[in-house]
Amino acid sequence: MERARTKPHLDEAQEAECQALKMQLQQEVELLNACQRKFKMQAEVQHDLELRELEQRVSLCKALLEQKVNIKISLCQLSYSAGTLECLGVLEKRGIHPNLQVPPTAANPDDPGRHQPDVTSPLCTPSH
Repeated sequence: MERARTKPHLDEAQEAECQALKMQLQQEVELLNACQRKFKMQAEVQHDLELRELEQRVSLCKALLEQKVNIKISLCQLSYSAGTLECLGVLEKRGIHPNLQVPPTAANPDDPGRHQPDVTSPLCTPSH
């Protein structure tokens, strides 16, 4: 014979306590969910802030590196120009006049595509 399962009967005080505990548990779950959402939002804000800071640092480093490269290129161009002029002076002293063609960018100093060093910069002053 099967024994029928029956739900234990709770008296009124136990039912009230059970309902109170269920409500308390629900409130705690809601509070926990709210805290988790707050922590997640704070973590996302912190992540975004750190990402922006890193992007700014990378941008600054890139700009500084580009500036260093441009300075070195300008110094090389200046050194090459000075060396070329020095060589031409030596050749002229020896009576040799080479047939040199002037590049179009050198012929037009106002050409916006022409990259000239800033000769007023202390880095570009010739050292003799």
